[in-house]
Amino acid sequence: MKQRIRLFIIAIVLIFLYLFFKPMQAPPTVISSEPPLQSPWLTILVMPLDSRPPCTQFVKELGRIAHIQVLLPPEELLDHFRNPSDKQALRLWLKENISQANAAIISVDMLIHGGLLSSRLAQGTSQDIQETLDLLQKIHTENPHVPLYAFNIIPRLLIADSSPNAIYRKDLLEYSILKNEVAVFENPLDYKKILDIRSRVPNDVIEEYEALYEQSLDISKRLIKLTEQGTLTNLIIGQDDGHSFGIPNLIKEKLQHLVNQKAALESRVIITRGADEIALNLLSRIATSATNRPPCVYVTYSNDAAPAVIMPYMAQSVRTTVNEKIAMIGGQEVSSPDEANFILYVHIGNKYTTEQSLTKAALEVKDFMLRGYAVAIVDLSENFLAEQSLLPTLIQEKVPIHELAAYSGWNTTSNSIGTAVTQGMFATSGFEPPDQIKQHDEAQLNFLFSRFLDDYYYQKEIQPWINRRVENMNANPYNLPASHYQETADIIQLFLTTKSKTLFQQTMKNQTINLTDPLGTRTYKINSFAVNSSLPWERTFEIKVQPVFSLME
Repeated sequence: MKQRIRLFIIAIVLIFLYLFFKPMQAPPTVISSEPPLQSPWLTILVMPLDSRPPCTQFVKELGRIAHIQVLLPPEELLDHFRNPSDKQALRLWLKENISQANAAIISVDMLIHGGLLSSRLAQGTSQDIQETLDLLQKIHTENPHVPLYAFNIIPRLLIADSSPNAIYRKDLLEYSILKNEVAVFENPLDYKKILDIRSRVPNDVIEEYEALYEQSLDISKRLIKLTEQGTLTNLIIGQDDGHSFGIPNLIKEKLQHLVNQKAALESRVIITRGADEIALNLLSRIATSATNRPPCVYVTYSNDAAPAVIMPYMAQSVRTTVNEKIAMIGGQEVSSPDEANFILYVHIGNKYTTEQSLTKAALEVKDFMLRGYAVAIVDLSENFLAEQSLLPTLIQEKVPIHELAAYSGWNTTSNSIGTAVTQGMFATSGFEPPDQIKQHDEAQLNFLFSRFLDDYYYQKEIQPWINRRVENMNANPYNLPASHYQETADIIQLFLTTKSKTLFQQTMKNQTINLTDPLGTRTYKINSFAVNSSLPWERTFEIKVQPVFSLME
């Protein structure tokens, strides 16, 4: 309650400043281009799932921590919100640039549909599908030395809100869940419920909905065939926002059965949950394969119940997701922190979370760090609430959060765990050359600070208030009109500026930062800290955030 009151007071002050002093505001600090990596040991071409920061900015910044150069298509060719990418231009860009890379990570949905949102509407034609599959074969034939890591996404249960059939979203959601339950339980009452839905939803709407998954199944089968033939080194089939039951689960089971029929495919085709984090995990997997140094991970949880929890938008337990993501990066779980490259500490906040339980968890993390272990934190909330999150208590208990190997708490469980294991691996791997250690440390802190500002301060504190404000002005925060876009972005910047100053005062000012990896320990201080932010799309769901700080030795 106190935290909400403080947030309300800060909001009033910021709005006052915005309304009365906006003309006098200095523009945000311009971020200069990052210096290029000197002699990167790997160059990875990435065809992203879409243009959002998690699929582009995160991949590039995490690659930088590991001294890996990431090649992304020009921004103008990519999708933007509901506008699909220039698919033909992207296919040409891929063909022309593949020879520069040591390996490639390729979103098939981007090349076929024009991005993730477009894939939910199945905007790719049969010609798009065939041209993309032919292109994969062609670039492999012409560049056999470049391993191709492709990924394809099984569409989520809920149809796109931009679909003309969006008025039937809830009915189609229930229909999808019932179809799976009928296949498992054969309950006559479920059959009746399906018939009831069919009586009120036009048949062509249901056919279009089912065709979306049939198309996805067909594409995945053809990609599995390319993997079997050797065109693709690895194929990842992800499952977008899921549920314990639903048509996507039936698709997943069919594909898993197909893969299980051929032993040679079991290590080369991975069927997992998640979407946005897959490119990050493939980046780790490629590095693991190139070095033959699988990261060892010790996993622990903030409470005994956490591993069995099934979080929102997930089709399986937290424990299963952890297992999948460690396997995705080519890692192995170990039974002792002494054997591990890093500890993956998973916190699941819920309505039963208390101040005492948060303090206990924070002190556990602090103890691990004092004993010299690298710790990567996954900070999740079942209800996506600030008071269920661990970060404020870590700060309160004087845990040196700037020395964490990773911190992640954005969006879904698979998104957060997938991001944390990748950053944890790259932070502790020692991939950087000895003469580029400071660049590695700057990249590590940059991504870490970004996660504090975005995953906690924006998503848990700022975004809920911003959404209510937009709605009170009779606008939609998930489809901002032009008249609200810049004003909303400016207010978010004001909020984050205040939060960045608080973060600096509480955790960095006059504090020594010790960063350790296999190349040794380095000591730094940060004497200034700020942040720039923007809304990459016309909605408040995500932001692009860039910390601005100076690292002094």
